[in-house]
Amino acid sequence: MRTLLVLIAALGCLLLVAGAGLAQSSQSNLTVTYPAGFAVSTPESQIQQAASAAVFPNVQRIIPLGALPMPSAGVLAPNLLDPALQTSPGPLLELDDDGGKVRFPGMGADGYAPPDPNLAVGPNHIVQIVNVEFSVYDKSGTIFAGYPKTIGSLFGSLGNCWYNWGDPIVQYDRPADRWVITQLGNSPLNGAPYSECFAVSQTNDPTGAYNLYYYNFGYFNVLLIHRYIAC
Repeated sequence: MRTLLVLIAALGCLLLVAGAGLAQSSQSNLTVTYPAGFAVSTPESQIQQAASAAVFPNVQRIIPLGALPMPSAGVLAPNLLDPALQTSPGPLLELDDDGGKVRFPGMGADGYAPPDPNLAVGPNHIVQIVNVEFSVYDKSGTIFAGYPKTIGSLFGSLGNCWYNWGDPIVQYDRPADRWVITQLGNSPLNGAPYSECFAVSQTNDPTGAYNLYYYNFGYFNVLLIHRYIAC
């Protein structure tokens, strides 16, 4: 019996050593990427610049579907019509549901097409974001004073992210109790370096201050990372 206990103890030690070695091996394969830029935003509730007709003229601005850059040896696909491409607006949504209760209207796209609407819900707030503005609501759908605001008002102090580049995503991180807002970022000439811009709320209040980061990637990597954030 004593011999069996010694063997079990020895086996346990071997497993611990093997597990530690495997963990170190796995950690050694990790790649740590640091942000190309960092800043802290002014609390959103203190920013007076709200979306207005001066910022968004009453003219539809089409965000073009640009051609993807191909490798040097790549061949462009035939110019075929996309059967899923919408060419005309759909019907207007009803303002009331079947029971006569007013629906949550949200905010419009202010002339940007496509609008890329996105929304996240937290314990006490609803945050909606479109091209190129965002709004904060309480859980009953009442918009907070001073909204909507441009995305640029959030990222205004951060490098390639200061402009309203669009394709925005908002997520509520439940375990961390924080809000995450992201958009694509480019150079002022709308070219490389291509960036992914992140705003992480300092508290669980989406109208407060945000920690701002941006990372530079290649064109295709930015698009892939952007898709993963939306999941």
